[in-house]
Amino acid sequence: MAKKGEDLGPKAEELLLLVKQLQKAGDLEPRIEDLVSRINKLQQVTKEQTNLEDIHWQKEEALRVAQVQCQEAESESHRQHGLLQEVQQRIQDLTMGIQEETLKQRKQRLEFEQQLDELMEKHKTLQEGHTMDKLAVEIQNMSDSWERLLREDELIQAKLMQLKQSCMCWPRLGLAP
Repeated sequence: MAKKGEDLGPKAEELLLLVKQLQKAGDLEPRIEDLVSRINKLQQVTKEQTNLEDIHWQKEEALRVAQVQCQEAESESHRQHGLLQEVQQRIQDLTMGIQEETLKQRKQRLEFEQQLDELMEKHKTLQEGHTMDKLAVEIQNMSDSWERLLREDELIQAKLMQLKQSCMCWPRLGLAP
């Protein structure tokens, strides 16, 4: 693309040549000064246009760089979002695992407490059953039972003797047992 300043450049030179030719003619001096002034203004406008075109090109380049940076930032944002979702899923999975483990431990603790309560109750019952006072009472009861059994045995033995003796009498009496 040709710059507009380049288009104006040859025209300005042509105008200068024309002005110089007119100056040679001599009587056109006020018009010539006006033309020279216009040419100078035209050259300034051309320089300004060139400067503006340079600035425009720099801004377009800065815009392209900014767009590339924006795309890179967006890609990074998407990547980080994906990582964030993965981390959140892992946290959720770990949280569920912790809750399950907590419930399992709670259940085990309750079972242990129940078993401990049952064992303590059995121990208490055994302890109550085997206190020294109870043991002494049980020993005395057993001793009393032993003596009673001995007396009953003596009575049974005595009755057996009597029966034996009466059985020995039966044959004399002619009675069969």
